[in-house]
Amino acid sequence: MRIARILVAAFAVASLAGPLAAQTKRSPDQVYEQAMTHWRAASWYSHLRDPNITAIEIDTLRTTWQAVADLPANERPSLYQKDPDWPQTLANVSKLIDAASDAADRNDGQATEADLAQIGDRLAAARRRAGMSGFSDAVRRYQAAVDHLSSLVTFAEQRQGAAFDDARRAEVEQTTAVCAAAAVALEGAIPQPWAGDGKLKALIQQNLDSIQALQKGLGQHASGLAIAAAINVVRSNYWLLFLNYG
Repeated sequence: MRIARILVAAFAVASLAGPLAAQTKRSPDQVYEQAMTHWRAASWYSHLRDPNITAIEIDTLRTTWQAVADLPANERPSLYQKDPDWPQTLANVSKLIDAASDAADRNDGQATEADLAQIGDRLAAARRRAGMSGFSDAVRRYQAAVDHLSSLVTFAEQRQGAAFDDARRAEVEQTTAVCAAAAVALEGAIPQPWAGDGKLKALIQQNLDSIQALQKGLGQHASGLAIAAAINVVRSNYWLLFLNYG
């Protein structure tokens, strides 16, 4: 099975590299973004608990991340130019990719997801050391708000008749406002290369729309079950944003 996955992954890399091969040279940012595309995809499929496609994406991530690691010492992705520990970050991410791959091989979805999440944590720490903040950091702040919101009211509990009292409703309203502010901030964090990206702007608007629908339901004193369903829509839209641009 692993050999088959490697062959599929190799084909995927070749397919992705085809149009780029015509270019004389890719910039460090382009090399980095290609790796991040596969990190996001692996994270998405791990979240969905699809071990086979997760493993394929991790294998491709390993190859594309190695291209980042192979960049000359004086050529780094722009967000990490001033990170004093960048060589260690490269090594740490490589180890986490291997750990995620091993976890996927043993069908341990929780460990796979955790290893992939740590990659995001390590890269965020590297950006902080470099004194930089990118679109991914804005997405991480939005994710934290959405994760907290999702923990307050769950669909499964509400289906079983869990209480949704005024205190919990007020907490959900407050957290929803935090989500709204974080979603609005995404617009201001769009990097220049993506400034004209209509798909990105549409996804941000889709997230804002789902938050506004949740706020409307809260204002109309919708049931806990209806609020849980609206929160699920917010979370789904977050994942669509993350998968494409996170």
